[in-house]
Amino acid sequence: MSRVPFDYPSHADDPGEEALLENAEPATREDASGAQSIHRAMQVMRILAAEGEDGLRLTEIALRLQLSYPTAHRILKALELEGVVERAHGSRRYTIGTEMMWFGLRASTRFPIKAASAQTLDRLSDEIGDTILLTVRSGHDSVCVDRRAKSSAVHVTAAAIGSRLPLGVTPGGRAMLAFLPERMSQSIIAANAPHLDAYNSSEISVGEYLKATKAKGYGICEGLTVRETLALTVPVFDAGGVPVAALSAITARRRMPDHRLGEVVRVLSRSAKEISNALLRSNIEKSKLAGLAVG
Repeated sequence: MSRVPFDYPSHADDPGEEALLENAEPATREDASGAQSIHRAMQVMRILAAEGEDGLRLTEIALRLQLSYPTAHRILKALELEGVVERAHGSRRYTIGTEMMWFGLRASTRFPIKAASAQTLDRLSDEIGDTILLTVRSGHDSVCVDRRAKSSAVHVTAAAIGSRLPLGVTPGGRAMLAFLPERMSQSIIAANAPHLDAYNSSEISVGEYLKATKAKGYGICEGLTVRETLALTVPVFDAGGVPVAALSAITARRRMPDHRLGEVVRVLSRSAKEISNALLRSNIEKSKLAGLAVG
């Protein structure tokens, strides 16, 4: 089957755009400085997105990004003026601003995984009764985009919707890494290596886990996010066989005897295929509508 990308076809590029780029003046030092400011601002946004509602102090942000305090303050001030960063509860701590929600509305229609998976997650939660997480890959991180949890299920605070963690330290992130092309997964692990120690992981341990996951077709982690818990995870593939998300069930270890483990894996795998098919249908339908609009 040929791959149908989960991105909608754009209009043809303006023929004059290439000419404009070819005739553009060489990049100046000012251009480089501007690009660096954008990169730093995005780094600030990413670490704030990874935090909870309490946010981070200026000093914490500066130390994590190895910025001087004045530089970090200038970036935060500019982002705060634009509404994409706010003070948490009127304090001196910074958090993601509500303006970011409006930016995401348009982009969410291009990769509608949350809408495409909603019914499957509801049914899966009822059937298994444990905490269910749906995570996607964002660069070198994994992001929790949706979850379901019964009142009796394990409470996983580290996996709140919107939480962002390095790929390789969460069950969902590891499941996606395991099925990415090896060169890509190794590159991501190497880039995240400085962060792994904080999560009691290493390049070696993550690499061994990925091999085992790929061999079995699913991942199994004990106590990775919460002590005395067990997480079972399967990848969600796109039409080209590339993992675009991961589906996890997290439960108390005592609730997962060996005879139940196999059944939960089968249910997760079936649900992952449902989400893959729903994404494909959504993408095909959007492509048809785009074709009608162009015609």
